Amino acid sequence: MYNSSGNILKQKNSTDETTNPVIFVTHSLLKFFAETTRTGSAQFQQGITIRAFLEGLSISFTYFLFQVVMFLVLRMKFTSIYQPNVFLRKGNFQSNWVLNLFKTDNSKIIQIAGLDAYFMIRYLKTLTIFFFLLSVMNLPMLLPIHYRKTSFNKTLEMLNMSNIESEKLTFHFIACIFTVILLHFLLYVEISRSKEIINDNINSCRYQTKLLVCQKLDIIRDTNEKFSNIGVTNKLCYIPRNYRDIYAVWKRIYKLEENMEKIIFQIYLEMFYKKHLNKKSIKQQGKWFYHYFHCIRYYIFYQKTIIHRLSAFIPKNSTLPQHLSEPDLLPSLTEDNKFLRNRYRNLEKKIKDYRNLVRIFKYHLDLVGSNNKLDSGDHLKNVAILTFKTPFEAKVYKNLIEAENKTTIVFQGLHSYDIIWSNVESTYRVTHLLKSLTAYTLSIFVIVGWIIPVALVALLSQIPYVALLFQNSKSSDFTPDFFSNIVTTILPVVTLIILTEAVPFIFRFFSYLKGYISGTEIEKDTQRWFFAFLFVHLFLVVTISSGVSFVIENVLDNPTNFPTLLAQELPKSSNFFCSFVIMRGVSYAGGNFLRIKQLSIEIFRKSFQISSPHKKLKAMRTSLSFQWGSIYPIFTILGCITIIYSVIAPLILPLSCISFTFVNLSFQYMFLYQFNSENKSETYGKLYLHGLIQLYAGMYFLELCLLGLISIGNRYDLVIYMLILIIGTAVCHSKFIKFASYDHSFTNPKNESEQGVITWDENYLTNCIQQFQFPNINYNKSLKRIWIPWDKYGIAEEQEDVLHLLFGIICDIDKCYIDENGCVNLYN
Repeated sequence: MYNSSGNILKQKNSTDETTNPVIFVTHSLLKFFAETTRTGSAQFQQGITIRAFLEGLSISFTYFLFQVVMFLVLRMKFTSIYQPNVFLRKGNFQSNWVLNLFKTDNSKIIQIAGLDAYFMIRYLKTLTIFFFLLSVMNLPMLLPIHYRKTSFNKTLEMLNMSNIESEKLTFHFIACIFTVILLHFLLYVEISRSKEIINDNINSCRYQTKLLVCQKLDIIRDTNEKFSNIGVTNKLCYIPRNYRDIYAVWKRIYKLEENMEKIIFQIYLEMFYKKHLNKKSIKQQGKWFYHYFHCIRYYIFYQKTIIHRLSAFIPKNSTLPQHLSEPDLLPSLTEDNKFLRNRYRNLEKKIKDYRNLVRIFKYHLDLVGSNNKLDSGDHLKNVAILTFKTPFEAKVYKNLIEAENKTTIVFQGLHSYDIIWSNVESTYRVTHLLKSLTAYTLSIFVIVGWIIPVALVALLSQIPYVALLFQNSKSSDFTPDFFSNIVTTILPVVTLIILTEAVPFIFRFFSYLKGYISGTEIEKDTQRWFFAFLFVHLFLVVTISSGVSFVIENVLDNPTNFPTLLAQELPKSSNFFCSFVIMRGVSYAGGNFLRIKQLSIEIFRKSFQISSPHKKLKAMRTSLSFQWGSIYPIFTILGCITIIYSVIAPLILPLSCISFTFVNLSFQYMFLYQFNSENKSETYGKLYLHGLIQLYAGMYFLELCLLGLISIGNRYDLVIYMLILIIGTAVCHSKFIKFASYDHSFTNPKNESEQGVITWDENYLTNCIQQFQFPNINYNKSLKRIWIPWDKYGIAEEQEDVLHLLFGIICDIDKCYIDENGCVNLYN
């Protein structure tokens, strides 16, 4: 290969090298790299021994087992993280959770986590079955052909198609045809079945009865009146212009509710520990060990509230309510407990602020209600929410209003808390177009410009080359082979995983700049761009060279040489991707089981914060969430890589089966025992359908690689057949794109008794419409009542009476309890 940088270095004066040692070393390094073929981290693993490969895998599985063991140890200790559904969902959970994973019907996942979660499980199982069938076909046929007994070193090249005789390429062509036919059969079956599942479940979604219409108010009113004669009944509401101010007031109310419960809980714990640490009762019971144990717990509680205890000594202008000075009403305050007095003063202030904000909030609600009745355009935005009784009626009205006015933007099925109202406001602005163009440009720059961090992986692979410049016999004797194997097998893989973790957040921000008005659209856009990024960098860049510039350089010099370039480089990269597929799978599964991020947050919370009962319940419900737009591409790219190497290096097939099986089990555990919140950005299976179509990328590159290998082997008869196969794949691809992209079909309400369509009554529609009328306000988060843990000392009953009498606060003492160890637990 022509290398211009090497010629430039050769022109350097040799006298400068000898006079300056620094220049000599620098020149030697640059000359070595310039005269060496540029290779990526994948090619660096060319020639890796089977022993080194197994050592790398053993380290990965050892770390995975360590994560699983830690999970088993911590599972019963941190139940709020590892099995909150045992308390939140009153289901029939078996004691053996492993058997429960295999016995649970996957359709139950739809009820728990939604369609996107269900299709993620289905996606992993489908790929596992597909690769298992390919293993049964390809391994017995291709491995005996690939295996070479004449190889002096037992390397993995013995098991791939490096240096295969041209007459044996017929078997690889047959394996390629089998792979293509099986994948098309899988796509047809899965897409057909997925459509049926989606249509069976989408009718029961309450948000499918709602339309978000973006248009001027007078046009919305005229269109609504024009189509009212078709018999479609709907409720119409508008969005107030000052919804941000209303949300700010509600947010302050919600924070005050949390603070009030936190203060009451602190008062309760102070009384509980004082009562529980009564030395006389402890001495009579003879439980000195428990006494010192609770002293430690009280000391921890004391340290958590040290700021409030110190502030109790600061003179206050405010005084206690008059009733608090009566010793018969509150005996615990007759003693000189400044911490309790400080907490009661703070509670009184919070209650006053709370009542004032509630009055302001109600004023805004009444004002919005009157403006809706008057249809006052001065106080309302050019956005309306229409609510129907059935999804079918909403779909019919959507088609009619779009046909009537082409400029009207209508969305159906958006979750009330998934709408991005800032983008709704900018729908008709010029800045929307500029932001969208900027986002598309930056997305392309990220894919192309990520060469710099990815080049770090190539730099790691060049470290042994640098060592060759300064190698001597003594130092080489002390180089441990085990450490070298770790560097060559694990370090590049781990580096690539780390580099790709931050990319989804970047593309998600760019999707926001493009003006998508819902998280659902952002998830679908993120899936498209993140898959393109992963395919370019995890496959093309890593396979062919250490940067995109090298790929472009070769393709521009000779575009027809691209299949040959792939054919030369793919077999060299098979070792790396065999390691990458299994390591990525087990690391992902281990992370799902251990959840180190949530564990760290929980430990920090228990160490430095006091969690009220409602806050503990909130942590159990919201500790786990999924952004499926950045999860599907990870396993789609692993599927594409496995398809590409299924003929070149069939050893990757069983490794992928093991990888996807572990990930599948980890997801099933999370859905059954941990996930219990609603997926606001539900795409209703569209991510799964897109992921299936994206598998065509792996199919195309498999065919192109074999085309290059067959061309190198001068098998022109097979070249013609391969070109026909590629053309047939392209035709099927276009057909399947149309087959997979469809609009949801809703059932006619006349057949609702047969099809199971859910209709909503008037009261439900009236209550549900408030979720859209006041954006971002989540009424479900509001604390209906303060929770106080029940205890055997009667402190909860005493506080319930006192708080109701002094402040009018209604408390519940039957939602949770405190045990002998001072731990608050929710009733199951």
